[in-house]
Amino acid sequence: MRTRIFNKMLAQEVEDYLARGGNTIYVAVGVTEVHGALPIDCETIMPEGFALEMAEQSDGLAMINLPYFFPGGTIISNATVQVSVEDSIKYLKMITRSLIAQGFQKIIYISGHGPASLYIDATCRDIFQETKVHVTHINLMPIMMSFTPKEAQGFEGMNKLMYGCYAKMHQEVFLPVDPNAVEISRPKMDPNNVLNRLEAVLQKIGSRPSIYYGALEEHGGGKPFASEKERHAACEEGLRLLHDTVAKIPLSELQAALDDYAVYVQKVCEKFPRITK
Repeated sequence: MRTRIFNKMLAQEVEDYLARGGNTIYVAVGVTEVHGALPIDCETIMPEGFALEMAEQSDGLAMINLPYFFPGGTIISNATVQVSVEDSIKYLKMITRSLIAQGFQKIIYISGHGPASLYIDATCRDIFQETKVHVTHINLMPIMMSFTPKEAQGFEGMNKLMYGCYAKMHQEVFLPVDPNAVEISRPKMDPNNVLNRLEAVLQKIGSRPSIYYGALEEHGGGKPFASEKERHAACEEGLRLLHDTVAKIPLSELQAALDDYAVYVQKVCEKFPRITK
């Protein structure tokens, strides 16, 4: 295929993909917010890079250019674009209904943002109830813990994958190069901090807080590259980590399971017709 990026395809290329039985689209759901020494769209570019890599490895398409959703506690920054949870759900539902009407039956949302489950999971469930299409959410946080090599674990590892995603999306040039830059370090965890205390208590009961960060450096971190050569090397390493990580994700197994589940749901609806009303 000339490209698997849905937004960059010709209309006829989309028609041809659907006509030959393709029905999978990975939708990158992003956010625009303060993120230390990384560009404020890094949590948009990361799901886009993963979505494209997944599409290439599993005969799907990748939808990009969805950068504005609920950011959470980073609203303290003037760089953060605020969209409510409610409006995020409404927007996602409109997109999802359209994709189903267009012929996509396997719609898989990709997110790399902590609060994304608040609006994506709610959308998935409501759309399933409405259309009986099982829209799926792949959260990259547990993906990185389960499938990435050891060198891609933790915040540093996440940065490496982000560099790879910028390269994947041909946006390496937007990663800053400044030999005089000072590293932006995340503050160390302080158990006496009010927010940290609340998080610790809620974690014990399986809940999560509605937060405001207390300082811009609490979200993100890192340091701009000292040279373009250093940046390119980091992006090449990130590309390798991205490919290797996605190769370990059981995407073909997921697609087969979704096909089987669609048949199961149809039988359940025939048995209990009240759920179709």
